[in-house]
Amino acid sequence: MKILSALQQKMADERAIAQEPISSLQLMERAARLCLGAMLKQYPDQKRFRIVCGSGNNGGDGLAMARMLLLQGFEDTVCYRMESGHYSADNQANADRLYQFRPDTLQHPHAIQLPEDDEQALWIDALFGTGLSRPPDGLAADWIALLNRQKKVVSVDVPSGLYSDGPSPDGQYVRSMHTFSFHAPKEGFFYPAARISFSVVDIGLDQTFTDSLEGELYCLDRASIRQIYKPRTRHSHKGDYGHLLLVAGSADKPGAAVMAAQAAIRSGCGLVTVYCPEKVATALALHGPEAMLQLAGRDLIGDNAGLPEGRFDAIAIGPGIGTADETTSALNALLQRFPRLPLLGDADFLNLVAAGKIPAENWQGRSLFTPHPGEFRRLAGSWENDAAMFDMQKAYAAKHNIELLLKGTYSCLASKDGSRWFNPRGHAGMAKGGSGDVLTGLCGGLLAQGYSLKESALLGMWLHGDAGERAATAYSAEAMTAMDLVHRLPDAWKDLSQPQNSYCAPGPKLA
Repeated sequence: MKILSALQQKMADERAIAQEPISSLQLMERAARLCLGAMLKQYPDQKRFRIVCGSGNNGGDGLAMARMLLLQGFEDTVCYRMESGHYSADNQANADRLYQFRPDTLQHPHAIQLPEDDEQALWIDALFGTGLSRPPDGLAADWIALLNRQKKVVSVDVPSGLYSDGPSPDGQYVRSMHTFSFHAPKEGFFYPAARISFSVVDIGLDQTFTDSLEGELYCLDRASIRQIYKPRTRHSHKGDYGHLLLVAGSADKPGAAVMAAQAAIRSGCGLVTVYCPEKVATALALHGPEAMLQLAGRDLIGDNAGLPEGRFDAIAIGPGIGTADETTSALNALLQRFPRLPLLGDADFLNLVAAGKIPAENWQGRSLFTPHPGEFRRLAGSWENDAAMFDMQKAYAAKHNIELLLKGTYSCLASKDGSRWFNPRGHAGMAKGGSGDVLTGLCGGLLAQGYSLKESALLGMWLHGDAGERAATAYSAEAMTAMDLVHRLPDAWKDLSQPQNSYCAPGPKLA
């Protein structure tokens, strides 16, 4: 789905009002109802609610939600409305409705009489929406400080104080545990410093219209992934699904080769050949019997080894290979032997590129790089903030005519066509050694099947994140391992063949 700017979100609202036709107040009512439904589904045991509303339309959403909670029997509901010299028309209309229905529910605390903290309540942040462009101050800052002291806080559309169109000043926004975002996520959610958990609430805006708006920022969803996915035909054989050459492993890192090979095998690739040292081959024979082996030396790749022989459709290089001079020479010779094959570069391969030991002519124009931030810093240099990091990522991809997938909480693909794609799927349990090796094998196997560099990155990171969420559910964030990602890939693949609604990431459970 396309990530909209605050102005584009407003345009989409106005189009819905004009086309349906529907009044702005009716659209607000619908958005509030759907948002509240998602919230109650996420937190079904919650009975006590405190809603903090600002003076604009985001506050109007909160006022409407307070009335709806009371209508549904949630009597322990209090709505706090921030004092203001001006309220939007729809905000005032919903305040009047709430007051007429249950006047004691609507309160207007003064700056010196803000409500007391309440650890048992679910606080609903509806202070500010997408239009904010400066740090909150005065009474607004006091309300944000109050919300940030609470144990359980969720936000409506945008955490109040967060800039929707870019990075936000540190500490000036509500640190909610989850945000229910209308129609599409906001750009500001994806900056690593923001640490936002969100799900998307479909409020019935015109998707065709929003897709037509200018912009280069996208968030992966199930619909976009299904457009990439190519189901297998019944009448086919292994040769129809490509042959991956995976270059991985060394004597002290055999597991990297095993994890990457297992993921490649689970990618749907027809054939996988691993070019590895003898010290790795035994582990692969035991834990990846479906893969074929070509030996590349005794302890590391390149100690007097010959080059791999065969017909391949893609190459993936990096997991556990080390950075020895012999390995560098072997890799350059291999890349020169297969100069036109699509290439995935990760881990130590990227470190060799950063050190200038793999010349650009051996990878430029045909590659997908998958660095974590540390590896990318070695490739492109340091940055001052998240915005500069993303700018450097885009510039590096454009300069070298490659796809660059930067791994993180919300992994981001900067495509050589100028677009940028964020992945909402994944789990904190994936923050462990080996997870990147699994992604390498998975994306490499997709490349070998004929998916483009960009398609392989998008489909691969979606499946990788989906498998991570499933593994965390099955084993916990603490106990899950990188190999558990491989074991959950079959379920992630099965999900693509089953029609469902677009994915919305679940928020955290309440204690």
